[in-house]
Amino acid sequence: MKKFILLNTVLLICSLSFAQDRLHAALDTDDYETAISITDSLLNASTDSVQVKRLTINKAQYLKKLYKYDEAISAITSLSPGWLLDDVLLAQVADAQYLGGASEDALMSYVLLASRKPDNIFYSIRKMSLEYSVQDYAGAIATGHHILARDSIARVVSLMGDSFSKLEQKDSTEWYYRRNLSFNPLNKNTLLKLSSILMGKGRFAEVEQMAVSYLERRPDDAAIATVAGVSQYRLKEYRDAEASFLSIYDTGDPFTVHRYLGEIYFAQTDVAAQYYLEAEDEFSRAYEADSLNVDNILKLADVKSRFTEKKRAEALELLKKAESLVLPDSTLMYRICRGYAQNYMSAENYAAALPYFKKALDYNPGYIYALAAMGLCCERTKDYRNAKVWYERYLKVASPETATARFVRQGLDFVKGELFMEEE
Repeated sequence: MKKFILLNTVLLICSLSFAQDRLHAALDTDDYETAISITDSLLNASTDSVQVKRLTINKAQYLKKLYKYDEAISAITSLSPGWLLDDVLLAQVADAQYLGGASEDALMSYVLLASRKPDNIFYSIRKMSLEYSVQDYAGAIATGHHILARDSIARVVSLMGDSFSKLEQKDSTEWYYRRNLSFNPLNKNTLLKLSSILMGKGRFAEVEQMAVSYLERRPDDAAIATVAGVSQYRLKEYRDAEASFLSIYDTGDPFTVHRYLGEIYFAQTDVAAQYYLEAEDEFSRAYEADSLNVDNILKLADVKSRFTEKKRAEALELLKKAESLVLPDSTLMYRICRGYAQNYMSAENYAAALPYFKKALDYNPGYIYALAAMGLCCERTKDYRNAKVWYERYLKVASPETATARFVRQGLDFVKGELFMEEE
């Protein structure tokens, strides 16, 4: 009998040893299905509660590798009705909930774990990440302060910046993004987010400095080159801005590159008329990249309105397209009506320009140039009474020292003379 028991014991040990060898071989090749099968056989053969717990945890980990998060949770929770009180088991469930995207359930689990083990930074990091994902940004910030009091972790610093950004606390957002860049000056995502904040505050020189410094080490980064080009354009450093966008002419976003090159050339038309042609070419290329961008359509129409009759006809078609694309929006409708008015004015079609200047003024009461333009339209169509009205309205609100004001005074004198002659 003793020999029989001894033999069974030896066979069991050999069987377990063989199973363990097969398990290790499966894990070495990431064959988790086989690992789960072997673990199930080991569980069936085991009567030791400690070993059953360890094997079940291993099985849950293998299931998670196969994205079977619900099965992993079921394996753990079926092990013991008191799994919530067991930190080891709760951590396994929390991990499966986190990986499976059950953010609210995972957050509750990590709140429990972090409260029981406040010194466990991993639990706090998971808790902070989940608070952010469920839009509890104040909670994420509080947890982040707790973590950073113990350790400076770049990802936590970045998430603090993101959380403050969501709460629109820009000064704190900027502080944390700058701190994150101090860990890694080549952190592209943080640099882009910080640049966006600084541009919103009009601090283009700082953005340019950061972008140029980054490009010295990574000159082929199209996104950062775009940031550099935009900041240089805003600073009116047109040569540098042009160079930045030309450096990514073939690698950057086509619409953005051509659109900004168009803006750069258009901004210099007072220096040389040839820039109108270059601006038209770039706005046209931007239009090819995105034919539904209303702002670019209006820019292209504006440039074309300054050329030949054929170009002005093309501009009118563009304005019609822009008008068809926009919902009622006072800013865009003002720009569309102004575009029509300027187009007809360039063609000396004053009768057609007049109603569009009126509409543009309705959409934007601050567009006082329309008063002078309507006066001129009425003057050129010999409607001297209305010309006098519009000229006088302009002079009441305009600065008297401008070139337009001087022109309007001359026009007013002329129409008064014509009205006097009519009365005679």
